[in-house]
Order: sequence, then C-alpha cells, then structure tokens
Amino acid sequence: MRDAFIQLVRTVPEKRDQARVAALTSASERLIAILDGHLAERDYVTGNAFTMGDIPVGLQIHRGFGMPVSRATTKR
Repeated sequence: MRDAFIQLVRTVPEKRDQARVAALTSASERLIAILDGHLAERDYVTGNAFTMGDIPVGLQIHRGFGMPVSRATTKR
C-alpha cells in the first residue's frame, strides 16, 4: 500500500494515476489475504508472542485502512 499511499496522499490530485492506484490496491489486497490466512492460525506474525515483526505490519495495515480506496470484503 506504500505506493498507493504516495499516489493518494503525497501526489497532487491532478497528477494521480488512478489506474496505478487500482492495480496497487489489488496487489496489496492479495498480500493482505495471505497475511490474514497466516494470522488465522496464530495470534501474531511470528507465532503466539508479540514481536518486533508485528509493529511494521500493524503500521502498514493501519495506514492502508485509513486510505480512501474501496476494499474487497473478507468473510470470516
């Protein structure tokens, strides 16, 4: 979502590439689905204990949810 964030937040509206944003968002959703499946089997990224690995993942997910894009819905 980093590159989509740059397009949507850091790039002036008249220079944004909406097709690129859509492609980046779609690619991110595929990766988030992998992460979601991984976390379905454990409490944290590396197992059952909170580690440094959870912090950057959490920050990226938090930033992604704050972006003005439509998202696929997940069934859980």
